[in-house]
Amino acid sequence: MTSSHRLSEKLTAWASRNSFGIALALFAGVLSFLGNHLVPLASPLLIAIVLGVLARNLGLLPARALAGLAFTAKFILRLGVILLGFHLSLLSVARLGWAALAVVALTVSLTFAGTLFLGRLLRVGHAATVLTATGTAICGAAAVAGMSSVVVGKDQDEVDEGAATAIASVTLYGLLLLFLLPALIVWMGLPAHLAGIWTGSAIHEVGQVTAAAQVVSTHYAAGQGAQILSEATLTKLARVVLLAPLVALVGILERRRADRQGLSPVGKSQKRPPLVPPFVLAFFMAMLLRTFGESFVWSEVFVSINYLAVVLLTMAMFAMGAGVHLKTLLRTSGKALLLGLGACLIAGTVSLLATLALA
Repeated sequence: MTSSHRLSEKLTAWASRNSFGIALALFAGVLSFLGNHLVPLASPLLIAIVLGVLARNLGLLPARALAGLAFTAKFILRLGVILLGFHLSLLSVARLGWAALAVVALTVSLTFAGTLFLGRLLRVGHAATVLTATGTAICGAAAVAGMSSVVVGKDQDEVDEGAATAIASVTLYGLLLLFLLPALIVWMGLPAHLAGIWTGSAIHEVGQVTAAAQVVSTHYAAGQGAQILSEATLTKLARVVLLAPLVALVGILERRRADRQGLSPVGKSQKRPPLVPPFVLAFFMAMLLRTFGESFVWSEVFVSINYLAVVLLTMAMFAMGAGVHLKTLLRTSGKALLLGLGACLIAGTVSLLATLALA
């Protein structure tokens, strides 16, 4: 048997095992985008994970879909995170200026650290705490998905359920901020510059930031409204840029924690995982390619890549939701949702104080 024939057999076996689950995740992604078109405030990622949870807990998932969904939740998720890097230009982010970047750095670091501390006080599980901290500090569901690949729990179910809880939490409170923050900005009478920075540094997801900035801009003059939208988006992207170094740092700490507590024993025949996950390095390389390739590549190419990234992440959200046992989640998520509220308050307060002090 030739090597090409063996490869063909392996590919056929892989497709037979995974194609149905991947196709199901893609179909759920299409439904999620349709749902977002009907209800714009509900992001496709949120709709997808809700569909996944419902499908799993209503017994709608056939057994032959499970392998493909597992592949989607792991490999397609990481590919989506990598492609998200092409949405980020470091030069554009740098144009915000040192003061706005300082606001971002303070908000991300204090929100992440404060949420970890609050999680210990509330005795929330380790995985749910780290993932809630990441989603609140960086960029909602996409950040939770990226960080879930390096967080170590007692078993994979703990990580999956922690991710589902964190995504539900950051999406819920991000939506609340979408309505609350514009009202507060108008009530406080913030200048357009400060309004944009606070919107981008406080709200969780990129789509929610854009929606909130558009609401805020209607209360300002045309030129100021455009400034708010631009600065809010750039401030938010500056937070997203920090996803790669944060995942890399947490990955190192999690590996040491796993070795120390015996959660992930490493024997002589078991290869140690890399200090920095390869997909994180690829995410950073994608950012560099976007930064230095803007002069040579049509902007439509980057727009298309970003759209593909959202599609892949939406598929992955459905697959992650399909791995959640709702009875277990409802039994354990009360404190985790309280943690999400605390994290949201930390992010909103720190970002406001930092914006008023530095920007």
